[in-house]
Amino acid sequence: MVAVRAEKERLNHILGSHLTTVHETLLVLGQTPSFDAIVTWEDVIKMSDQVSKQATTVGAGPTLSSSIHESVKQVVDSSFRLTKETGTIKLERDIED
Repeated sequence: MVAVRAEKERLNHILGSHLTTVHETLLVLGQTPSFDAIVTWEDVIKMSDQVSKQATTVGAGPTLSSSIHESVKQVVDSSFRLTKETGTIKLERDIED
């Protein structure tokens, strides 16, 4: 019984952490840009080229690309862990019943 309670607490912690990450991501994505200027498609292409160059620059510490990759990896890993933990809890409940 104690093991099940500990497992539930661990699952709640993992789920809470995952939900916090998702919530923070949605908040960032939902923010209105700090400017209302209309830009041309050509300007967007130029800006994206600059971001791409900065994202792949090597030698000055972590690049934007590696930071994004690490963040995405953490979200995916959390999702897999959550799915695995949910399955484990369900199996334990089925065994107890």
